[in-house]
Parts: sequence; structure tokens; C-alpha cells
Amino acid sequence: MKGFIVRTKANSIKVLCAECVKRSEFAEYLRPWSTMISSRCVKCQRRVLVSAEESPPQSGKK
Repeated sequence: MKGFIVRTKANSIKVLCAECVKRSEFAEYLRPWSTMISSRCVKCQRRVLVSAEESPPQSGKK
């Protein structure tokens, strides 16, 4: 599943899956590293892949 790195309003950095990012409030999307990384979503614990080529979803709350 796709994952995204976001900065929260409390200024911490989290990895969220594509589904959780749509339901979450955060300050901004962060640009990931140039290589693909594997992680887990902090909300639902699903395995995600964070890639620099993936663009953030347009419907995410900001």
C-alpha cells in the first residue's frame, strides 16, 4: 500500500497509509528520500511503501 510522510500540527513527523492520510489532519506533506522505503502506518499498522515518485492525494486535509 502507498504511504506518505507528513508533518503534524504538533511538529512531529509520521508515516501514514493512503487511507489514513485521507482521515487525518496534518500540517504538510514531506518529500521522501530519493529511494523507496518500507514502513508501517502509525494509525493502522499496515505495511506501506513510501516513494519519492508518488504524489500526495489531492483530497487530504491540510
